[in-house]
Amino acid sequence: MSIEKMQMMEADVDYRQQRFTLSRWGIGLICTVFALLLITIIMLSVFVAGGCEWPSSDSGPATSAWSDVRLPDNLTPINYEIELRVRLDPDFNFDGKLDLKFSCVAATKYIVLHSNNLEIDHVTVEEASSGGSVGVAGHEFYTDNEFLIITLDASLKKGSVYNVGVVYRGEVSDGLSGLYRSSYTTTDGETRWLAVTQFQPTDARKVFPCFDEPALKATFDITLIHDPKYSALSNMAIKETSTDSDGWVKDQFDETPIMSTYLIAIVISDFAYKENSTAERQFRVWAREDAIDTVDYALQIGPGILDYFEQYYGVAYPLNKTDLIALPDFAAGAMENWGLITYRETALLYDPDVSTESNKQRVAVVVAHELGHQWFGNLVSPEWWSELWLNEGFATYVEYQGTDYAEPTWKMDEYFVAGDLLPAMELDSLLSSHAIYLQVSHPDEIQELFDSITYAKGASIIKMLSSFVGGDVFASGLKEYLKTNEYSSTTTDDLWSSIQQAVSGAGLADTIPDVKTVMDTWTLEMGYPVITLTIDSGSTSLHADQQHCVYYTEPGDDISDLTWYVPLTYTDKLTAAFDSPVQTWMKKDSIDVELDNAVSSTNWILANVKMVNYYRVNYPMDNWMALITQFNSDHTFIPVENRAGLIDDAFSLSMGGLLNVTIPLQLTEYLIDEEDYIPWKRALTKIGKVGSLLRYTSSYGKYSEYVLKLVSPHFERLGWEVAEDHFDEYTRINMISQACFRGHPWCEGNATEWFAEFMDNPDDNKIPSNIRNTIYCTAVRLGDEDVWDFVWEKYQSELNSGERALLRSALSCTEESWLLYRYLNRALDPTLVRAQDFSSVVRDVAGNSVGRTMSWNFFRGNWNYLINTYSEGLSLISSMVRSVTSGFNEEFELTQLEEFITDHEDELGSATRAFEQAVEKTKINIQWVENNGADAVAWFQSIDE
Repeated sequence: MSIEKMQMMEADVDYRQQRFTLSRWGIGLICTVFALLLITIIMLSVFVAGGCEWPSSDSGPATSAWSDVRLPDNLTPINYEIELRVRLDPDFNFDGKLDLKFSCVAATKYIVLHSNNLEIDHVTVEEASSGGSVGVAGHEFYTDNEFLIITLDASLKKGSVYNVGVVYRGEVSDGLSGLYRSSYTTTDGETRWLAVTQFQPTDARKVFPCFDEPALKATFDITLIHDPKYSALSNMAIKETSTDSDGWVKDQFDETPIMSTYLIAIVISDFAYKENSTAERQFRVWAREDAIDTVDYALQIGPGILDYFEQYYGVAYPLNKTDLIALPDFAAGAMENWGLITYRETALLYDPDVSTESNKQRVAVVVAHELGHQWFGNLVSPEWWSELWLNEGFATYVEYQGTDYAEPTWKMDEYFVAGDLLPAMELDSLLSSHAIYLQVSHPDEIQELFDSITYAKGASIIKMLSSFVGGDVFASGLKEYLKTNEYSSTTTDDLWSSIQQAVSGAGLADTIPDVKTVMDTWTLEMGYPVITLTIDSGSTSLHADQQHCVYYTEPGDDISDLTWYVPLTYTDKLTAAFDSPVQTWMKKDSIDVELDNAVSSTNWILANVKMVNYYRVNYPMDNWMALITQFNSDHTFIPVENRAGLIDDAFSLSMGGLLNVTIPLQLTEYLIDEEDYIPWKRALTKIGKVGSLLRYTSSYGKYSEYVLKLVSPHFERLGWEVAEDHFDEYTRINMISQACFRGHPWCEGNATEWFAEFMDNPDDNKIPSNIRNTIYCTAVRLGDEDVWDFVWEKYQSELNSGERALLRSALSCTEESWLLYRYLNRALDPTLVRAQDFSSVVRDVAGNSVGRTMSWNFFRGNWNYLINTYSEGLSLISSMVRSVTSGFNEEFELTQLEEFITDHEDELGSATRAFEQAVEKTKINIQWVENNGADAVAWFQSIDE
């Protein structure tokens, strides 16, 4: 019975008592008083017996007892015994048996667990030591918070241990969370099914009733019963296999270490595996049998990265097996489930004959990221999802170290600047950004935290911390943190405490400010500062000021109170101390510094040396011009990280109205001589944004000619031959892409010729894998319906996930609007485009100038379908929101966006923040056009004069 019904029944008892005597008003009054007294006694008795979670008499409806999304803290899990009988095609359901052992911390008549979309058949409770039964009065669901509330006849005793048994049923869903079904097609055209799980953050409750919070850890004994044509995987190795009475296989797995519910994983499939195991540890990579030969790269690098992290963390990997598995349908890129890590196929499989260089890097990075989680997230978990950054920020930080260990020639430390630090600042320049640490409760709010602030900014401030305390001190602090808190859960302050201990132990407490004091300004406050340097030419007196760096504010927005502890690093041209710059602290204020050398037109100053720290820098105009002169005379004198950073800072300061757009545009002129990938990566992103804002102006042609002028020498220098260096190859790929897109005759001619040969002989694709994306896109852009149909048919029949991604992206390159519209509508059918890939289709169409408005109209027109189909997918709707609104720069587009939000405000869910950011970005774009559009147009018009 529900809590509401229970309260109504108590009131009905008293009402019936009043009906025994109705003849006299006075007697009735006495009865009424007696009834009220009885109600009070009953409610008090329930309150006392049930524990403090029951509402007081003035707290409103009884459901207020369960209105807190967090579980009551009166019960603590010890062990789960879970048995699942999983049926795939055609039933797609499962039967479950749960035996959950828990301890009672405070007396209560209620066992409150999480449960979502499970049908409960039977519930029992017994005292663990004696086996004595505890009467169960009933069970009910409080669906608002996904609670299963088991009401008992008598209170559980504080300090005692109990077992709750639950028999239940559920569906193997067609979504992308909980226990869901996935499928693939063999080379023979046969459809095969599998069952997989995705529990993070709050979906373990879809498979078994549980204490589904990260701090409520326990051990797990899992048994899976399945059709013998499948094999079963879980977090641990199989302990025993037997045959059930109906001939099905019954796999019992070893007991897990103490762990969080969201890390439990189950896969039932007919997949194959390869292994790279030792006597101490089993390491396997799984995939569908047709793709098993593409697991070799992950199998090659994975064990070494795992060994590296053991040495770096100073804590042994606690499991004796690790399985990595590539799934056909998966909402996220990967999931770090302890001992059974799940991946999208494109994040784990690499075919050297078909996959691109970027595919290879993605596999290395994602493998390293998830293996890093085995310590940060799995061994030590966040106390609550507000601390998610402790998982994701650290995994993002160490993914670079793990990848660098596996591929030492890739210069991953340089790549961090362009790959994570500068992209994080883009989102963090919005007033609709959020602090790294953010109080959340509802699952929708939790989902919103899975963004670049949590991942990329988290990694960036960790890198900054490591820099100012020193790498060895930082590593020592991490080891202390992990050893102290293993198999437990922590808060951010626990990490700061361990790092501070390491700082003090190294004798640095007098030279480095208190770690918590410094880092609180970076985790508890949103945004970051722009450091404005002021110095007169010929002077040595430098003034540094800080202010919140935001792109857009409105009257009433108060950002003046946000300040940070800033490790300000700097050097000048004469000193050139790029590896050991001067460091001083801005302690939430401005500072004055006396330099060794006077700043002049021939001696510039450079701050945030090598972009180690998380802030932007604005210089006096004379210093900007001196840096531009240096770029044009010898750009290699300045570190590659700062070349990327200066370009990025200048364009971003222009976006926020702090610098005229002509300064960053002048900075780009040197790119005609730039051969390093990192500056080019950021320059193409930033100048591409300018192009998107000028797309419908008369100067867009001049803009495109300018970009072609910059890239043509590099395209012609690098040509069509694969480069030996990893990032040189990236540069070559970018130059070919830009040259073809901007109409370079040699590029377009070769692309169409290559593709024509492919169409003539589709079973023998001679197009080099690294440039297939450009060749396919160029052919579709310049081709007709026959070309588009050819790519569509290849996409439908292709089994390699990486190649499918290239073909899928190329389909959006057509300039025929009706083909784009047909593509969007076909993508609604999950038998044609996988559900996990739908948001990529929308993104790619929105990135085509022909499809920009179309994608927005399509998104609005199919909103009901989208929220019903993708509401459970990790941030897929948020991704679509960002894509279809990224080019908005007109008032009418802003009006449409705001009206849509108003009309659907109750349906936005975890995409709420994405919509808020879309509005703000649109206002920023409008502001940029108003403030910089004319200057940008004039600059592009003047460059050939």
